[in-house]
Amino acid sequence: MILKDYSAIDRTKLANQRTLLSFLRTSLYLVFSGIALMKVKALGGMIW
Repeated sequence: MILKDYSAIDRTKLANQRTLLSFLRTSLYLVFSGIALMKVKALGGMIW
């Protein structure tokens, strides 16, 4: 293989890692938002 091919493979691997990390970050945000929403709903019966 040529040096350009190795560089292309490295770029593809890095792009896949970034995609995976962004997917994990988004899923964690959704989980934490759901937990926070459940906590807020649980406090809905309180009288201020």
